[in-house]
Amino acid sequence: TFLATRPPLFERRAIEALVGLVEEIPSLRAHVVHLSDAGSLQLLRQAKRASGGRLSVETCPHYLVFSAEEVPDGETRLKCLPPIRGAANREGLWEGLSDGTVDLIASDHSPCAPELRALSSGDFLTAWAGISGLQSSLQATWTAAAS
Repeated sequence: TFLATRPPLFERRAIEALVGLVEEIPSLRAHVVHLSDAGSLQLLRQAKRASGGRLSVETCPHYLVFSAEEVPDGETRLKCLPPIRGAANREGLWEGLSDGTVDLIASDHSPCAPELRALSSGDFLTAWAGISGLQSSLQATWTAAAS
């Protein structure tokens, strides 16, 4: 249910709005943070070319390492926004990183008190959104890239 509350279309529309501003305002520089939707990569490729370097894109380790199919029910430690999407999407993000559409990987480190994670209920809708991963982001990403 949580994944359905944040469909890729929401992310794509936000990116479209940002790209529109970059096109409209020649002095504007913009950065897409936490890209999770591989379906937005074609739009971003085109927009980056047209912007002359005024648009950059990042994704996060959890979008490159995990897939929605692998997140156990109630494992709220893997709740983030945008959410972790499917395995095919994850592979698309790796392609975007490989071809330079995605410029960098950023941690999106978001620790919180354990009680905010709703671990006992496993309720994704009330749990804190953010992954505490600074301590393992490099190793996880490196391992995923090597496989």
